[in-house]
Amino acid sequence: MNQFPEEQFRPDESQGNTGLGSESNEESGQAAEEPVGTSSQPAPQPTLESGKIWENRTTKEILYGISKAKKSDYAVLRLASHDINIDGELLISKGSTVNGARLLLEEGSVEGYPAMKALLKITDGTYSLLDYSATQANAMHLEQGLKVRINNLLTSLPHLPETLEELNEGAAVAKMRSFNPSELESQPEESVKTKPLRGKGEAPPQVETAEEALQRTMPVAVIITIVVIVLAIIATIVVISFKPTIHQP
Repeated sequence: MNQFPEEQFRPDESQGNTGLGSESNEESGQAAEEPVGTSSQPAPQPTLESGKIWENRTTKEILYGISKAKKSDYAVLRLASHDINIDGELLISKGSTVNGARLLLEEGSVEGYPAMKALLKITDGTYSLLDYSATQANAMHLEQGLKVRINNLLTSLPHLPETLEELNEGAAVAKMRSFNPSELESQPEESVKTKPLRGKGEAPPQVETAEEALQRTMPVAVIITIVVIVLAIIATIVVISFKPTIHQP
């Protein structure tokens, strides 16, 4: 009876280890294939300015500063009272026009002119001006077509009228009252009085003397005299040639 060495019946430890290693490699491969999570929140917008709303820095003065500085072509002005009862935002285009407004409430939101009127009534709170020029799509929810000129708001603040129509009418009346007709009447007088001055290096106008005028006109006079004499001679010759002959008896 043949006897086989015990080594032939021992399990191959290297093969077993290889199998375990392959399983661990598969598990690690599956873990490596899992996507890495990324944040879905958009990047914050650049803040152009921010500060406090109080008696020395009212919403009227804030709008005036925005219209003068014109730091952004497409910006959102966020306003909030200290008690957070009034919280919202205005969409400002070209630093001169309010295109939309939204007032945030617990039960929802208010948009349009009523929201803008409530936000600009804040007397104690905070504000921040955010630049949306590079990401205008993120502020499209505020595009409402209000097209309220900041100059009209500055004329009426702090007491804005009840409706947008009254605001526009009041601005038109104020513009007509500020018109001074005397300005148009004085403009022609100023244009008549104002005469262009001769340049510093410009030569004075040349004045012609009598002698120069005589020398300039003498050749013309001589030519005219010669022409008259020639015509007289020709006329005399013609008369003599055609004079009839008188025969005496």
